[in-house]
Amino acid sequence: MSLQGIMSEIRALPVEDRRTLIDLIAQTLPESPSVADLALSSPEAYLAAIHKAISEDAPGAAYQLAERGSQLYPGNQQLSQAMHVLAPPKVIAIENRTYPKQADSMRWLQNHGAEYIGQWVALRNGTLLGHAASRKVLIADFGIEDSPDTLITWLPDEL
Repeated sequence: MSLQGIMSEIRALPVEDRRTLIDLIAQTLPESPSVADLALSSPEAYLAAIHKAISEDAPGAAYQLAERGSQLYPGNQQLSQAMHVLAPPKVIAIENRTYPKQADSMRWLQNHGAEYIGQWVALRNGTLLGHAASRKVLIADFGIEDSPDTLITWLPDEL
């Protein structure tokens, strides 16, 4: 059977079976070149290959193609954009900040918040710094700086 005939039969398989077959082939041919080793003739060829990989539900291959194409054609904005869009997600850890000094401010809100319903309030260490109808006015009129020690919040009509 010709390669074209084999490819036609593979394409006729359900997606899950195709993936299984591709995984098996990859395991038996560990020294086969990866997508990243390809050198296509133009940025347009890379873009076409990326679109094909996406249509075949192969985002990893699409990313590898975009990455390789961007390396070979660094000035091509479409390849650069494709590489950015197809890149694996990055998880960025953010330090979990706790504000122990805000416990006093939270107690103040429980005890006095009802007096300032419908307003913005600024508190620091349980002390009211100011209150206003808008956050912008509160910050401007009282010169309040947004810092970890300062609690700036709006008090809704219902507490």
